[in-house]
Amino acid sequence: MLNQAIILNTDAHMQMRQVADVARYTPVGSPVEVGLLNFVSSQGKPVHELLINRENNYKLMSWIPFSSERRCMTVAFQLQDEHGNDVVRVVMKGAPETVIRKCSAKLDAYCESAHFEGHGDDGTATLTDIQRMLISDIVTEGDQQVPIGLKTLTFAYKDMSYDEFVEIKSHNQNFETEEGRIALESQLTYIATMGLSDPLRENIDAAIEELNNTSTNVRIVSGDHRAAVEAVAIRLGMKESFGSNDKDIMSGEELLEKLRGWMVETEDTEEGRGKTFVFQNSDSMKRFKRDVKKNVVFVYRATPMLKHMLVCALRQSGATVGVTGEGLGDARALSEANVGFTMG
Repeated sequence: MLNQAIILNTDAHMQMRQVADVARYTPVGSPVEVGLLNFVSSQGKPVHELLINRENNYKLMSWIPFSSERRCMTVAFQLQDEHGNDVVRVVMKGAPETVIRKCSAKLDAYCESAHFEGHGDDGTATLTDIQRMLISDIVTEGDQQVPIGLKTLTFAYKDMSYDEFVEIKSHNQNFETEEGRIALESQLTYIATMGLSDPLRENIDAAIEELNNTSTNVRIVSGDHRAAVEAVAIRLGMKESFGSNDKDIMSGEELLEKLRGWMVETEDTEEGRGKTFVFQNSDSMKRFKRDVKKNVVFVYRATPMLKHMLVCALRQSGATVGVTGEGLGDARALSEANVGFTMG
């Protein structure tokens, strides 16, 4: 089921390329998507043929692309299930915190539905201790708490009849709104949570040490899970151990709420960057310096909006800001910085 879920829910494709003087199909797409298809291929599955089969034999019914705000991607295809029945199969993948909450069942060792401690609804409830342990054991090496820093990605699915799907879609604005998508992305069956390796760039630890020696404050602002961010920080020598100092780490959701209370959106008339953010008053800036700038070094599950607002806040509080980033999600933060470094 996991292999099929990966094939159904991917926007990567296969392309003929020369590899070691041999022409072969290789995956093309984002690093995460390429990694997932390589995982399927490593099990001896013909990924190129599976993708062709998806395009030729499965009817695409819905496609909700990934976004940094939603932290998930959902697709629906009409196909025949393992018993030969015509169904619409909905497959969701994304951050464990997002997907697990929407699950009300899980696949057991026999690929049969079993009880699961998810909530199955719109995901407003918090994760249980069991679910947190599941994520942590993938990001770290279980009880050893070795900081391997894997990116976590959870897959879940559900089947429904064609008529049921059409009815739900028509009554929920064709899934174009978040409210409408709840009906599609709920009561799911948990498939698996995967850990994907994202190796650090060569000599990055030495570069950060050199920056620290020149009184440059280095911060990690990431869209990854908390445990993944802490694992990277430990490997870089920026943090001693998991949970060693809760004051230096904050969730993107909490920080964004604080910044929205301190800042207002306005037009950047001086540097022509478009929309920017400024502090409401001097008291707001003082609170930012005291509660965030002085202590917070690591931010996890950061959205593009949060990254942009944080750069604005740092600059207006007197800092000269350099930002490294990649992808569209970092574009506004890179533009707002004094110096922006795009990484390919």
